Order: sequence, then C-alpha cells, then structure tokens
Amino acid sequence: MVIYANERSIFSDMFDDYNNIKNICGAYIGLKENNVTACMISSEDYAMIATKLREDGNKRNQLDFFYAFFRAPYEADGAVEENQEEYFRYDWKYDGDTCFGLAMSYIMDTLSLSFDAGKWKEFVSIWRGEEQVSVRNVSERSHVDYYKDWFISQKNVELVETDLAYDLKEIKLRDDHGNDKLLDFSKRLIKDPYVIGIVNSLPFNPKAKSFIHNIGENGVIECVLCWTDAGYGLVVQTTGRNRRETEKIAKILTEKYSK
Repeated sequence: MVIYANERSIFSDMFDDYNNIKNICGAYIGLKENNVTACMISSEDYAMIATKLREDGNKRNQLDFFYAFFRAPYEADGAVEENQEEYFRYDWKYDGDTCFGLAMSYIMDTLSLSFDAGKWKEFVSIWRGEEQVSVRNVSERSHVDYYKDWFISQKNVELVETDLAYDLKEIKLRDDHGNDKLLDFSKRLIKDPYVIGIVNSLPFNPKAKSFIHNIGENGVIECVLCWTDAGYGLVVQTTGRNRRETEKIAKILTEKYSK
C-alpha cells in the first residue's frame, strides 16, 4: 500500500523542528507495521527536501529516512495515471489552493501524510468541485493507531455475489442515440454475479480512453465503451460495499468485458 504526501503541509524548514521529525518518524514506524511501503510526493518537493537535508551535514539520519520512505513523482505510482480522469473531472481545493496529494488520497481511498501534527489531524476536509469531502490523514503515531480497524479491513477484500436472478435485474437507459449498443452490452454485463443492475446511461464521452470512468463508494461504477466513437457509457450498480470492494469489482469487469 502507498500513501500520498499532502503538499499543502510541506514547508522548507520542516526538518529543523525536532518535534516535527519525531512525529513523522513515529507515523512512519506505525505505517510500516501496517504494510505501507512508500509515501508518494511531487518531484519538486522531493528535490527541495533532499537538497536541504544534504546541505546540512548534521541531518544524515533524516536524509536516510527520507530516501527510505518517500518516492517521486506522484505519478510513479501507476494507479495515479489510471485514475487521472477522475482527478481532472473536478477542481480539488484545500483552503482555496489546489491539492493533488490530498485529492489522490481520496480518489485512491488511502491516507495522506501531513507534516506538522499540531495543525493536521486525522481528517482533512477538501473540496471536490462543489462538494466537501474528508480525507484520511496521519501526522503522528496516534493517527496511525486511530485507523487500526481500517488497516485491518484493507488486508482482505471479500466480494459478495448478488442473489438476484438474471431476469430480475433491471436495465434503465436514457432515450439516446446508441441505445441498441448500450442495451446489448448491458445484457452481457448483468449476467455477472457482481452486477445488480444498470442504473442509467452516461452522457457521451468520446475522449474517454479507459473502460472505467468513475468508481463510487456505494458500489456504483461508471463504465464507458471507449472503443465506440461516441463514448457510450453506463452507470452500473454492483455488490461493492465500500470503495475497496468496488475497485476490485471494477478490475474484474474490465478484464471480462472491455475490449
């Protein structure tokens, strides 16, 4: 598992404060115990922090810690590229400023890492377009302990199949051009044991490049037939009970039904 650095919390002299170092190292130890392997960070922030630590000969231990845990750029985590469509669909803001690390923490249903535990607590509120959402956050060891049950839930994702019979699954589509293609595809899709029904069709997305357009936390997946010129799309209700389950179902549907 990887997490994402909150770039809004990064400041040039953050490694000069002993308490700040102590808090971040405490969080690091707790995160490693929970199989968090790396914290992704921007190339600019990575270079700035590494340069500052190298220039101070007394901070060799901090430099070793930094190299051990932080990775750049954010996009080095392949999942970031896979989910960029969702990021570009909204303006993500914290206190009026763009926040990529916090946004990816929310999109990927993971944690953000913030420097300065005095300011950044277990949750950070950000704007996703016109909607305010909460991001899980850690700044010290106690925050990692706060998420004990959540870490346990991440270890095993057990999917449930629907007990709804195929002929009882509903297909609801808008009266749009291309309904014949969407209906044929929907009839294939509802045969899947993780699909409950087709909730609606999507506006056309002719520029979509991936089958999965969006993943919701309530089991809803937006699919785009990206091999069609018009970019026909469906809103699919699955048996996913949370973001992790829905993401796993999305991967299954991609492997089985995308061209």
